[in-house]
Amino acid sequence: MTAFLGSCLTAALYSFSSHPPTFVSIQHLVASILFSLTGFYIYLKNRNSQTNIAFGLLWFCIALWLFGYAIIFSTPDPKEAYFWTKFVYLGVIFIPTVFYHITVALLDIKTQKTFLKGCYWLSALFLIVSTFTDWFVKGLYQHRWGFYAKAGFFQTIFLFFFALVYGRGLFNLYRACRIKQHAGLDQARIRFVFWAFVIAVVGAIDFIPTYGVEFYPFGYMLVGTLLASISYAIIKHRLLDITTVIHKTILWLVMSCGVTLPVVGLFYLARPWLMNLSVLPFALVAGALALFLIPYVRFIQPCIDHLFQRRKYDLQKVLQDFIHEVEVLKS
Repeated sequence: MTAFLGSCLTAALYSFSSHPPTFVSIQHLVASILFSLTGFYIYLKNRNSQTNIAFGLLWFCIALWLFGYAIIFSTPDPKEAYFWTKFVYLGVIFIPTVFYHITVALLDIKTQKTFLKGCYWLSALFLIVSTFTDWFVKGLYQHRWGFYAKAGFFQTIFLFFFALVYGRGLFNLYRACRIKQHAGLDQARIRFVFWAFVIAVVGAIDFIPTYGVEFYPFGYMLVGTLLASISYAIIKHRLLDITTVIHKTILWLVMSCGVTLPVVGLFYLARPWLMNLSVLPFALVAGALALFLIPYVRFIQPCIDHLFQRRKYDLQKVLQDFIHEVEVLKS
């Protein structure tokens, strides 16, 4: 995961060093970083939980979608924009299936696991078609805010698939809301998840410009509401049994800013020099950066962990001292 985020960061820095980012692309980049960090954090809190894994995957898919458009909206090169459009659908295609996975795992619906596997296989098929053919994206529109995908006939088929799978996931949550206690979850938790994803589905309006309509795709803002709502459910109702999530999230973001901001600042200051480099020298610079970033992260992570766990460590030390004194007294 760290390697992938590093690769994405390098790609973004390379693109932004060649083409200055726009206000729209910066918005998408910031949202992408927040989703990827939050998803990674949720996954790390319980790697054996299917619910945590599914939430982490969904946040990761949304991060890919937003990251791709962060670069597309900053480039004037149609070939580069078309490449990143293919990248965008790597995340978009799996969003309805992973959301449905969340409902099956959260509510422990064993009878729908076969249907879930079928959805993953169909999503993989859509991904293959999107990557290797022009049936999904047959070109680009150039709107006033930047390039945007031009829908092929297979995208229309995908939208029917999206509606079916996402709708079934919402129905699972709606049905569970009518039961007082479901799979160890109370109605408040399920209700927050249900309404968060009802709001988020409006983000599908971002498909409208792919059919040639001059309509600014602000769906990512509504999807941002999803992040805020689910975070509230986690904090208020312990949706994923994560305690003191506010402190952990704040420290996680502080750590992330501590890692990324100096690097971004360095690239910004060196942008005039980087723009004059050819591909090979730039690749060498990016490789040196990646090698430097690994020990940098490993140095900061223990410091943040120690800072967060400080009270826990203090209590453990007091407990150990107390046990030692008891042993001395017994002797």
